Amino acid sequence: PYIGFGVRGTYGWIVGGKHRLGPSLGLSVEGPVPIYSTIALEPQFAWDRASKGFVVGASVGPAFLYHSSEATIRSERAFSIAPMASFRIGYSKPFSRLGKRFFIVLEPKGRVIVGNETRKTQPDLSMLISVGSGRGR
Repeated sequence: PYIGFGVRGTYGWIVGGKHRLGPSLGLSVEGPVPIYSTIALEPQFAWDRASKGFVVGASVGPAFLYHSSEATIRSERAFSIAPMASFRIGYSKPFSRLGKRFFIVLEPKGRVIVGNETRKTQPDLSMLISVGSGRGR
């Protein structure tokens, strides 16, 4: 298990009251960077529902991945594209009269990637904790 860091921006339109639909873009760096790392750019289509302090959502889209490994004498680098899906559940609450919303969510995420050495399809699962704020009511 490695700790990674990333940023994500989402733009959503309110549809049917509490539902929000829209594009999202994530950029993350995963792994112990000097030895093994993956940089991921993930354009997504996102759905979220925030109501009474509770938020639930999901995202789907491709992941553009750049892998780098310095674990052996010879460096290994590879680029791949993988399908990605995630599910979010957490806490969301308005915190000012300006229409800002605070949220903290737990987000399991999965990708299906092709291994560099084996060329076999394998799952790549991760768990994200997102904390932030945004415009919303």
